[in-house]
Amino acid sequence: MKLKLVPFFALLMITTFQSCTVENPYAPISNPTTPIVPTVSIPANITVTKGDAVATSNFTSTPTGATFAWTNSNTAIGLAANGSGNVPQFTATNSGATTIIATITVTPTLNGTVGTSSSYTITVTPTAPSSGTPTVTVPANITVADKGTVAASSFVSTPAGGTFAWTNSNAAIGLAVSGSGNVPQFTATNTGTTAIIATITVTPTVNGVKGIPSSYTITVNPTPPTSIAITLTGSASGSTISHNAGKNCMSCHTPGTSAGSKGVWVIGGTAYSSSAGTSIAKNMVIKFYTGPNGTGTLKYILNGDALGNLYTAKTVDFTGGLYPAVTGPTTTKYMGSSITNGACNSCHTGGTGTARIWAN
Repeated sequence: MKLKLVPFFALLMITTFQSCTVENPYAPISNPTTPIVPTVSIPANITVTKGDAVATSNFTSTPTGATFAWTNSNTAIGLAANGSGNVPQFTATNSGATTIIATITVTPTLNGTVGTSSSYTITVTPTAPSSGTPTVTVPANITVADKGTVAASSFVSTPAGGTFAWTNSNAAIGLAVSGSGNVPQFTATNTGTTAIIATITVTPTVNGVKGIPSSYTITVNPTPPTSIAITLTGSASGSTISHNAGKNCMSCHTPGTSAGSKGVWVIGGTAYSSSAGTSIAKNMVIKFYTGPNGTGTLKYILNGDALGNLYTAKTVDFTGGLYPAVTGPTTTKYMGSSITNGACNSCHTGGTGTARIWAN
């Protein structure tokens, strides 16, 4: 994001999800030493027929540079039970008469820190389905945190008009082991300290003909630890709404410059009660995680004031990127992409531009 400087009272907070972080020129705090928890990007779910070649995977990590360890839940597909690096190309196998499904779980490690696991499925059919064999479209893989809400599914069959039966490989996520129709909305659970993964396998039936199963995964991350989170405070009382509310505070309050009585911030922005930025939001809380959507480690907590200002001059370590979550009285808005500086309103312009920093 670009940095600009604004007068002192423009201690605005970031818009909708982008948080800015500011450094205190008067009482700097040393950067935290908490290791960054890496995440991994994986392929979409794969469906092939026995004898088909499954291409080599291409895992990537955030931050970059991680190594990968993977496990395979079903070696009958022709792939080893585990390995390191990318999954190699292999020829899919299926010696039975029904479809088989394997869950590939990938765990990144960066600088000795084990990261957040992600998974995808490989489905192998025994023979190429005929044009009349029903199929089902399932959701993309889902990742939530403990106590997060998983929306009801919306399965679609081809041909249309099918019924659905589904199974869940891991009831610990808070979902029954089987059911019919769509998977209902439920509250995800994870009482442990590591991510848990469930494979949801859906089988369609159309006009009495059972179709080809498809599957997706639901990953539930544990509640991030809060004991290590650093609370970021402002260095002014916030006695007024910024005269540049919603603008880029960092255009004036820029670290590395002499802002005099204006103050020098590491994060600055304005919080609103809607994405369009029509009204200032009071007492918002922004949490910064090392992973998207409230995953990874909670590193910082920034409290807004009753005038919508969000700002701090405390030292913030943006290494590897931080993922803001904006919490209001009733909702929390998660940011799925990372920020690497605190000039929040330089992107959260509102109106016809990027949505404001907001929650309600």
